[in-house]
Parts: sequence; structure tokens; C-alpha cells
Amino acid sequence: MEITSTLIANAALLILPPIIIVLLFRLVLARHIRWATVVVAVVDLALFQEALFYYESVWITGFFLIVQLAAVGGVSHYLFKKHSAQNKQER
Repeated sequence: MEITSTLIANAALLILPPIIIVLLFRLVLARHIRWATVVVAVVDLALFQEALFYYESVWITGFFLIVQLAAVGGVSHYLFKKHSAQNKQER
């Protein structure tokens, strides 16, 4: 398999937006970090709209988006629990 510029761009689009969104939620809206998964899903639908509706790539794109959403959901749940525990200790 040849590594093309399109492959690199798609990999960056799969990796960078979730990281940026989770970090922004962690810094600004830590109480609402669970919404990061929903925001990432909406961003993914906007970025990968063509790939999702193209019949040859729908399954592989869907698979990677589900894996990405599961990872973001897990991280946001972990950060939410951590933030909640810190708030309980402060009280």
C-alpha cells in the first residue's frame, strides 16, 4: 500500500479534531466534557460526508469513525470522573 498525501490528510483529520475538541472541553467546559463525543461526531460527519456516502468506502470509514468515537468517549468519561472526584475533594 502506497502512502499518499490523501491518506496522510485523512489520518490527520481523524486524529487532530478529537484531540483539539477534548482539550478545549477539558480546559473550558470540564463539567460538560461528555459533550465532546457528540461534537466530535458532528465534526466527523462534516469532514467525512463524501466518504460516508460513497458506496466503496462506507464500511471502512464507518469502522474508523466508530473506533474514534469510542476512544473519545472513553477519554471524556475518564476525564469527567477525574473532574468529579476533584470537585468532591474540594468540598
